[in-house]
Amino acid sequence: MSEGIFVNGAHSYGTHKLRCIKRNIGEPKKDDYTERVPYSNIVYDFGGLYGEQTYGERQLSYTFEFMCFDRHKGQERIAHIKKWLHWTGSETFYDDLMPDYHFKAREPTISWTEKHGVYTINVAFPAAPEMWANTSANPTPTPTDYVFPDVNGDGQANSIDASMIMEAYSAIATGQDPGLTPEQLNACDANRDGTIDSRDASLVLEFYSYTAVGRYKNNPDGWKEFMRDRESGVI
Repeated sequence: MSEGIFVNGAHSYGTHKLRCIKRNIGEPKKDDYTERVPYSNIVYDFGGLYGEQTYGERQLSYTFEFMCFDRHKGQERIAHIKKWLHWTGSETFYDDLMPDYHFKAREPTISWTEKHGVYTINVAFPAAPEMWANTSANPTPTPTDYVFPDVNGDGQANSIDASMIMEAYSAIATGQDPGLTPEQLNACDANRDGTIDSRDASLVLEFYSYTAVGRYKNNPDGWKEFMRDRESGVI
């Protein structure tokens, strides 16, 4: 769910915490230059008369979700998202599921709905028909997002934060407002999979146990080191 898109200087999940639940990479439609030859039953394709066949724009369609039980905060997030997706001309567009290529996309059309605190956003980007290969000079800009799970803001990640994560998980699972700020909810998603659940609390407790014996410092740098070690299989 953390895999999404990068465009106009921001990532759908890394920046806006939008879970991508559906995508459709459309194929460009071939320009139709077929004409019937007068006084015959022959239809001739003039598409390649002056070189290669030409194509129209493709469409890149996505459905995103986020959860928010405060209507005022929800409308603020929608406003920020709409501002992010507003530009003139074309922007370089990356999709995490296509790490070797990128597109050129124009400003999208946006629609959204809300049900029981779940906001669903549908976005459709008109894009050039070509796909450009990424080079070492322009890799897909989706760096690993290591957010220090200090939910209560005391400067450490410990059992108190794990307990707050479990309380938030229980509240969300029963359709209640967890009573946390967007920043706190972001910190609750320790494993960065787009959801808040018991696995996040377990991860925090695992990290805390290592800090207790001095293996990692209990700060953002120590958390990054811990997460990198887990991803590489060191621990």
